[in-house]
Amino acid sequence: MKNIRLIAFFFFLMCGGLGFAQKQEISCGLKLTLPFLELRGAVRNKDAFTWPPDYNAGLLLDSESLYKRAPFVFKAGNLVPGGSLSLLNSPLFAQEPSPFGQDTSISVEKLSAALPAKDNFSRPVSYFLEGGYRGTGVFQKAALNLYYDKENAVASSSVRLEPGKKTALVFCFTGGLFPLQKTKDDSWYLQTDFYGQGKHICMNLQSGIMTGSFNCIFTAGLYETPFSSYAAVWRLENQVRTKSFCTVLDFFYNPNQNLITSSGKLIDPLLQVRCGAMVKLSGFTLGTGCLLNINTTLREHSLKTQTGLKYEASFYSGSLTASFDFALGSMEEHITIECPKGNIQSNNSFYIKDFKLELSPKLYFERSSKGVLTLTEKLSFDFEYNGKVKAGLSADVELKHKKNFTDKKLDWTSKIFVEGKIGYVDLSASFVLK
Repeated sequence: MKNIRLIAFFFFLMCGGLGFAQKQEISCGLKLTLPFLELRGAVRNKDAFTWPPDYNAGLLLDSESLYKRAPFVFKAGNLVPGGSLSLLNSPLFAQEPSPFGQDTSISVEKLSAALPAKDNFSRPVSYFLEGGYRGTGVFQKAALNLYYDKENAVASSSVRLEPGKKTALVFCFTGGLFPLQKTKDDSWYLQTDFYGQGKHICMNLQSGIMTGSFNCIFTAGLYETPFSSYAAVWRLENQVRTKSFCTVLDFFYNPNQNLITSSGKLIDPLLQVRCGAMVKLSGFTLGTGCLLNINTTLREHSLKTQTGLKYEASFYSGSLTASFDFALGSMEEHITIECPKGNIQSNNSFYIKDFKLELSPKLYFERSSKGVLTLTEKLSFDFEYNGKVKAGLSADVELKHKKNFTDKKLDWTSKIFVEGKIGYVDLSASFVLK
């Protein structure tokens, strides 16, 4: 009865919001889970009264429950590839180390693919296959993975050796054939020589050593250029972990001009240095991280920094973080430093029995190249109930000041969701109002 009343409460909230919303998005998802099979699918209408809706589907067959020594996995549907393919698509570091996640052990990643999430409708139909072996002694694991869609064909092989009780050596090779879009020929001045549409080979090799307190991964990437030559990039990740302290020091180097990755991303000659440290003590976590991007052909560089303090207890967890981006430049004998954008945010979670309440005020600022300052205040509210039926309500209110505070814009988004399980079937529904 308690769950029925809760569902009715959220239903009336949704109906009341429909009259004020300019856009209504409705989505439903279903997941069937058996010991050796998983089937899931979802549909979404970006506008509640349009047709046809967006949809996704995924199928998983896993033999691990039948025979663990040589597992076999097959996936099909609107899969989301990842693992070593993500590293091949974008080998450089995108962000500075998180102040609170540096104690997560780094590891060599093999090719992987996940079934589509209930809110992911952008992936084409693809197929994934994995065959593995699990041994004993020094030779622990080996795997061969394959991924295919209408544009990409990728394969990876990996092996894990454990010569010591707390020491592991891991190797993974990934390679594939990827589409290469031709140079845009509608411009008089091109950054690179003209090339036509085709395919190019991209590959990388990861080698890692994992110990009790020290992890190190070295990655070498090799990309075929449109002119039948190859360009190499290098990446090194180092992590030292103890019970209450963690530090990371990473490097990435691309000496090539206009290197094209497997996802078609263009990378200029670049040296990256990424470092961070985190300390845990009596429920408190203090962390900081930075990412320095040095463009080896230009005099324009960047520095990303982030610092945060977090506290966790049984009834409350909260954090305060500050992030700032700096633009570094050199003009003759002068060095310039500017801070074009940054943000300060606080996340607060309160736990009362089966209920969870989250409040997240945020403040962003960004200055354009013309000197125009944009200031954004945002408040996120999340209310969640965890029982036999999980339900929640979230709302975001955002106020933007543009053109030096002369132009103001208010946006809001709210979401109501309900999730439940009947036997082997998981059902979910959500309603987004804007």
